[in-house]
Amino acid sequence: MAPIESKVYRLRGIPEHLDRLGVAQLVSTFIPGGDLRDVIVTSLALSCEIWTVSRFKVATLSFQKLPDAVSKDPTAGEWPLRVLALAKPLLLDDTFFGLSPLNDVPEHQHKYDCIVMSGLASHPMGSWQPHGDDKSFMWIRDTLPHLVPNVKFILYGYDTTLAGSKSFQTVSDIALSFIHTLQQGGWSSTGQRELLFFAHSLGGIVLKEAFRMLADSGVMDELILTRTKGVIFFGVPSQGLDVSDLDIMLKDQPNRDALVKEISNESPFIDILEEQFSGISHLQKIKLLWAYETKTTPTVMMTSGKYQRSGPGKVFVSPQSATGQRYTTEPSSTMQINANHSDMVKFSQGNEAVDRIAYKLRDMLESDVANVQERLNNSAPGRITALHEHNQGAEKVMKPVDNSLDPEFWDIYSIIESINAPERDLRLEQIDVAVRHSFQWAFEKPSVGLTRWLQNDEKLFWISGKPGSGKSTFIKYLHTNPLTLKYLRNWYRSSNCVQATFFFHHRGTAIQKSLEGLYRGILSQVLEQVPQSLFMIQPNLSQSYAELVRTYKLGTLFTDLEALVTSCEITQDDEVSRQLHNILLCEMPRKAFRTMVIEPMQASGAIDDDTNALEQIFQRRDRLQRTFSYAFNIANANNKGKKNASPSLDLYISKTLVFTQDLTDQQKRGFVRVDLLISKKSAYSTNFTHTTNKQNVFATLDLFISQTRVYTTDITIHDIGNMLAEVEVFASKSLQYSTLVGKDYFSTSKSEDQWPKGNQVVSIIQDWLVAIDPIAQFSLLKKLLEDRTKQHQQHQVDKLVKETLVRFLDRKTQQQHIETAHWSLKQLNDAMDRVASQRLMDLDLCLLLDALDEHDGPPEVISQFIKRFTTAEGSQTRMKMLFSSRPWQPFIDAFGQNSGFQIHDFTENDIRELCLQKAISDKPGSAEVLELTEQIVKQARGVFLWVKLVLSDLLENAARLAVSGYSTEQLHAALIDILNSLPNDLEQYYKLIITRIPSSYRWEAYCLLEVISKSTEAIFLSQVSDILACAKANSVDDLFALKARSEDAAHRYSNEELRAHSGGLVEAVHSNQLQLLHQTLIEFVQLPEFKNVVLQDRYRITKENGYSILMKYAIFRENLLRNELHDSHSPVMTVSSKVIHYAREAESTTGKSAFALFKNVIWEPPEKDNFLPKLSNQKYTNLEIALAYGLKLLFHDVLKHDAHAHPDRAPLIFLLLRNMIQCGRIDGASALNALQDMVAQGFQIHKTHVGFLTMINHLHYKTSRVAIEGVVSDMGVIPVIDFSQEVLDTFFEPKFSFAIHMGGFAINEVADFRTSMRTIGIKDTAQAIHISSHCEITRYLVENGANPNEMTTERLTPIDCWVRNISEHGFSRGSRNIVSAITVLIKHGGRLNVCTRQEWDKLVQSLNATHFSTPSFPGWLDKAPDADRGIDVDTKDVKRRSGNISKLWKRK
Repeated sequence: MAPIESKVYRLRGIPEHLDRLGVAQLVSTFIPGGDLRDVIVTSLALSCEIWTVSRFKVATLSFQKLPDAVSKDPTAGEWPLRVLALAKPLLLDDTFFGLSPLNDVPEHQHKYDCIVMSGLASHPMGSWQPHGDDKSFMWIRDTLPHLVPNVKFILYGYDTTLAGSKSFQTVSDIALSFIHTLQQGGWSSTGQRELLFFAHSLGGIVLKEAFRMLADSGVMDELILTRTKGVIFFGVPSQGLDVSDLDIMLKDQPNRDALVKEISNESPFIDILEEQFSGISHLQKIKLLWAYETKTTPTVMMTSGKYQRSGPGKVFVSPQSATGQRYTTEPSSTMQINANHSDMVKFSQGNEAVDRIAYKLRDMLESDVANVQERLNNSAPGRITALHEHNQGAEKVMKPVDNSLDPEFWDIYSIIESINAPERDLRLEQIDVAVRHSFQWAFEKPSVGLTRWLQNDEKLFWISGKPGSGKSTFIKYLHTNPLTLKYLRNWYRSSNCVQATFFFHHRGTAIQKSLEGLYRGILSQVLEQVPQSLFMIQPNLSQSYAELVRTYKLGTLFTDLEALVTSCEITQDDEVSRQLHNILLCEMPRKAFRTMVIEPMQASGAIDDDTNALEQIFQRRDRLQRTFSYAFNIANANNKGKKNASPSLDLYISKTLVFTQDLTDQQKRGFVRVDLLISKKSAYSTNFTHTTNKQNVFATLDLFISQTRVYTTDITIHDIGNMLAEVEVFASKSLQYSTLVGKDYFSTSKSEDQWPKGNQVVSIIQDWLVAIDPIAQFSLLKKLLEDRTKQHQQHQVDKLVKETLVRFLDRKTQQQHIETAHWSLKQLNDAMDRVASQRLMDLDLCLLLDALDEHDGPPEVISQFIKRFTTAEGSQTRMKMLFSSRPWQPFIDAFGQNSGFQIHDFTENDIRELCLQKAISDKPGSAEVLELTEQIVKQARGVFLWVKLVLSDLLENAARLAVSGYSTEQLHAALIDILNSLPNDLEQYYKLIITRIPSSYRWEAYCLLEVISKSTEAIFLSQVSDILACAKANSVDDLFALKARSEDAAHRYSNEELRAHSGGLVEAVHSNQLQLLHQTLIEFVQLPEFKNVVLQDRYRITKENGYSILMKYAIFRENLLRNELHDSHSPVMTVSSKVIHYAREAESTTGKSAFALFKNVIWEPPEKDNFLPKLSNQKYTNLEIALAYGLKLLFHDVLKHDAHAHPDRAPLIFLLLRNMIQCGRIDGASALNALQDMVAQGFQIHKTHVGFLTMINHLHYKTSRVAIEGVVSDMGVIPVIDFSQEVLDTFFEPKFSFAIHMGGFAINEVADFRTSMRTIGIKDTAQAIHISSHCEITRYLVENGANPNEMTTERLTPIDCWVRNISEHGFSRGSRNIVSAITVLIKHGGRLNVCTRQEWDKLVQSLNATHFSTPSFPGWLDKAPDADRGIDVDTKDVKRRSGNISKLWKRK
């Protein structure tokens, strides 16, 4: 037998059903003698082309004897092997260019794809194999799949030949080809596996450049970045290579001055690339491992007439360069390999380095898939479960009911909002409206077939056309034209009719070009137009709700009420039964609205069948209903009994809404207009913002009063922020009924609906609001139950009713979670199938879909959807679908036999009119251009945009040539040559226009195209001069200098300059507003290669893009910088949402922060939406602003350069993180990660303990979701509690001590905290357990080792501190938490030491006046001052806690 061939080959195009033996049999037929043993198949895997209908396999193999085709032409590189049974030949090659999968992973395990990239002058396969003739082993193919089984490994091959190469490709060229390959492999579309990369040497540079390109490209390409989870770099130079020996070898080859020079250590490109890649990978949270060599590599020298690596050894890539200096600062992210640069990836079988790499890879993946279990809200004192077995003997008056099975249980508007994508109609709005008489032929020409199709039962109609031929404008024309609906009415058979649209948009967001977006668009429109269609998807919602309720043991409202009545041991009479039914109705606000509002008003004739106006009231019920109570029942006692005394209210004011708990004048009901004197309450001035300078202001409000609650519709004063205010009601005599709820409230929404008039409206809506108010209804039930129980049992009734209410609210939270939850692609697909195949109701559905070719997947996928969706058998949904696309072959194959037309077949006359309009002018040569009209029409093939570009080119050239003396014949011939030379493809045309722009104007062209395509606002011609000047600014000083220019000295930008700089790609329209020539130009600007095309060589060293330029221009234009200097001699800048937005976008797209620009800047907070902790001087540092507004790279750079600056400001960090968590800007896990990053960079966390303690001290002040008669649920404060506990776990010990020092940096809350501590007697040192925090923090501390009797230096125990806190400050919004915390401490053995019995009795006396439960007396520690007086023990009957009632409520 011949020796094994020392070469590996690749075979593609293998039928999917073949296994390794089948492949060997098939290939052996091409070998002389046909012996199976001559073919060694080493791997067989499915190809990466996911778009093909039938996939093929790829094999790697070697031969004992070569196939004839290879023997005859061994240097060909690729050999087709034709098999009669196959439509296409097998392809055998030894180049391995493109993608080569090495293994298959079972579908249920397949989570990651790992792309493997080789280095300079390497072979895609051979570079990963050991030296020698035996090429049977390759560690990535043969070992790693067994060690990391959920990863599919794929080689990426590209030409990196050095010697003899004629290529002048650059790193950017290779990176662009790599991106295109990833796009073709499907990794730029939604739903693909996550990505990993192995990159050796040059491969790493190419990968970094690809990431740099992708970061600032279109949304579709950015998906490659977002799904990248990790990269292992092997000897990738971040500081360039010493290529002196390669220069000698390459001599005058084109790759010497292109690729090799670009990656040398003398090129600035490598440094800039490393900087930007570091930023991009940090923002994308890509996990990186840097492997470096520790042996020298032979240099290249001439040996026996050939260049070989046989010269003296040198360090090819140093550890510093291979790791970007990380091997000393971040050793855990690096890995040493004891080999030279080439051999560091050539592992033989059994090499220990393979195991280390596998371990690192597994660790990388495990940290990625770590899940955090959702925390259950456990705020209720007890959890009720249905106790059917206990209630078997009880009388059951109510029928068992599960409201969640009723579609009216669900809020259809919330569901629509959760399904609908905000971008749904964006593309429709962007499309130009058809002008004049365009497209009228569609309804006038019988040959088009449109009117016939709209009226008959044909299901599909296809409109095809080229890019720019007007397809989207035509679909919008159909959608808005009343003739479409007129003809459709002849097809409709049901009153449930839907005309829905979806416009795929390749340049838009991921949702705008995906099946997910299509599903969301159709479903949301069906639900909007036919709300009854909720019946179709309601089973999905009920199933999810049942699973959540079962998981959290929440039961149902019916079973809870049943257990409640049984526990109270009362007879369920008719009155109780009616109230129980009323409470059940609280779960069904939609049903209550129908039965209590709509049906009675229709029956009385107050409204007709059109209920849209009333539906607005239902949609806004949360604004009319009191959903949050920020105030307590603290009516002015001095007013009681006084005649004409003004009732006193506590209101929480937030600009347009006012919430209050109680109105002392309870006789007034209905709508009242009141004048209010609002006085700022000093007790809460540190917790709420009051932006007005006045202490007392007047406001006029429209209030809806219902005995115990006040609902407001509008507040006319605008200079109030968020504040707790005491209000005196001065005028409340004139009751205003009739239209107030509609006219005054909904005027803010610009409603044009006519509202019913009369007192009936107010009365009905008032009754409905009360009926669906759970607090009101549970209060009534509580009164009924207390009336039927003995007095000593009423306390238990109160407790059980409150627990039942809290469980109701917890279930409501879960229901709202389902209604507002993100729908997965599978859920959307199931819902679409239900709509298509439902048998519940008659539904006529006509869909208009635009640009199927802009779907981000293969055309086959969207074609299959259309066929599946329109062919459901036995369905009561009748379907029609009209769609447009380019005439791609898959669409022709799928829909070529259906009705439809090619739009460009009907637009020739429109193009002729366009030529006549543009070419008729006084310019020289216009007549000759006009003579080319028919040729232009012929070449245009219906593409209007191409015609505009061509006419512009021809007219410009005609004028130039005519003036230069060309005769008519010469001019005609020259214009024909020019016309024939112009590209037919729009993208190539744009590139041609760019190449015509002089090199000296390329930077201006780049700035203009970038800024206009990325700006959130319109850009005008008058702004261009300043924008271009700002683009060159590198520091705040530059912006100051620019601002100092006088307007007279400022350069005025002209239309001529715009034309010269942009080549006509940017045009000034009405009011000199600038816009890109066409929407397709945005797509061009978003191409990964755009910057390279425009800037050429300058691209490699350019860090700026449109976002960074717009950021600087926003600072300049909004006058955010002030010339006055702060105490630290730093410029002062005001926070601007626009600047923050552009800065954040610039970071994510360039990988570079604005650190250099913002260096030494001091920040002032914004006037609105300020969530920053209050400071006496209201000045903030770069670190604080970067953390607050999510400028992650700026945050990282500030820490890197200045981690130890401003140590006195460290406490501010915790208060800032707390505010961010509470307003939803960040979650607890992200806040903890930010802290860990800070500590890793040297931030002194131990200096922040005062800030941390201030944060937890204020937790007990935080308002709960419900605060009435002691019923509370701490949903809002739980994230901060969780964060606090994680901080204690990570950074502090439960028993850590702190010193109370007055002074330090002027942070308002910290100063108040220090004062508060001294007020209760803590003057020196204490521990966290002494802080009056949330009871859950107290529980956590004692359960993790904190001593419940730990003493301060003043010998105060925690209970001493907390009792004195209430004694000093009285009962406040957080007193319930303090009482609960005292109970926790007593349970764990906490005692008094300093406080007297008199102080304790004062606490108990205060508690008796509230609805808080009184804790048992804790007693004193031994040798406490009052210990010898004896301990009075609370002698309450504790046996009841373990009795029957307790079992009912707490059984699991």
